[in-house]
Amino acid sequence: MLEQATRRPTILFGVTSAQSLKLLGKIPFTMAKSGWDVHVVSASGPESLSVDLSGISYHVIQMERAPSPAKDLKAIGLWLRLLKGIQPDIVSIGTPKAALLGLISARVLQIPVRVYMLRGLRLEGSRGGWRVTLHLFEWLTSSSSTHIIAVSQSLKARYLALRLSGNRKITVLGRGSSHGVDVQRFEPQAHLMSSHKNASLLAARKEGRAIVAFVGRFGRDKGAQTLVACKQALEELSIDHEFVIVGEIEDSPHYMDAMNSTGKPVVRILGSENLSSLYPLFDLLLLPSKREGFPNVVLEAAASGVPSIVTTATGAVDSVLSGETGIIVPLGDGDAFVRAAIELLSNRTRAAAMGEAARWWVRDHFDAEKVSQQHFEFYSSLFVGRKMVNSGPLGFR
Repeated sequence: MLEQATRRPTILFGVTSAQSLKLLGKIPFTMAKSGWDVHVVSASGPESLSVDLSGISYHVIQMERAPSPAKDLKAIGLWLRLLKGIQPDIVSIGTPKAALLGLISARVLQIPVRVYMLRGLRLEGSRGGWRVTLHLFEWLTSSSSTHIIAVSQSLKARYLALRLSGNRKITVLGRGSSHGVDVQRFEPQAHLMSSHKNASLLAARKEGRAIVAFVGRFGRDKGAQTLVACKQALEELSIDHEFVIVGEIEDSPHYMDAMNSTGKPVVRILGSENLSSLYPLFDLLLLPSKREGFPNVVLEAAASGVPSIVTTATGAVDSVLSGETGIIVPLGDGDAFVRAAIELLSNRTRAAAMGEAARWWVRDHFDAEKVSQQHFEFYSSLFVGRKMVNSGPLGFR
């Protein structure tokens, strides 16, 4: 009984790939600093080597993003062994494959608090049999959880509309987002005068040319076709600018070729660059995405004083106050998106005012410290509530 009384509360966070560890932000560290025994699970990868997990127990379970029955069964076996050994009071798992395998395993072992961190819906935009399969996977994940945290109100609404969860089971913490943004890291004045390696962007900044950017995976789902239309319109109207793409080309190299067919070539920058020193160089961020959970690039840009143009897509619509911190246009209306970009690049005084409003909006609602505290309070309430209900030995196993 003494061991039960002195045992620290234990929480396990899980994501599929090591690259997704960044989606946890400061949340595990906030829990650890508050006395929790914190464990983190992901597949191994080179990205894990650059993540500081001091004071946190890190575990590797190989998981494939694509369906793979044999490998998935093996991964479930590893999940069961790990969870049985740790016996966490709470598991909080996000990203599709880790959530599916980890929450099913936690349900089998009757771990009492199983939180699904809902960061987006892969089934949006899918069709036919693949959509049915994704819907089944999502239902299995949802039904294996006891609680769901959606990263945006529109994502919660979409999830409820698809009847994947009941309203009492799903919640949004604060204004949403996965883990908030480190507002001090993205403070524009800290980086504006720093020397950046890209000579063309520094020259554009010095000469007063507009710099418009897209940050993320360049592909169809992210609105590559609309980005092509934006660049072509700027060329036709002779709006002097630099167009920047930060990230990998996912599935649309022909769209990139189209962007480079007229005018100045696009400035390509790999995602390994220090984004905090890049954002302050931008005048405008474009995100014509077809689906999101809550786009953190918009928050990073906003923290750097950069306004964004987004669509009414799930998740994206929550990331901007239209007319105040940027502009929201109807999903699928490429012409409206192009007009909005031209409007702000033609009136950079208004764009700068929106960027300043965006910076304060992010500081007020999405500071990573504040978001981490919201998560800490949520998980603590679940632990205290479970402890009150399960006051006997079974409560602590």
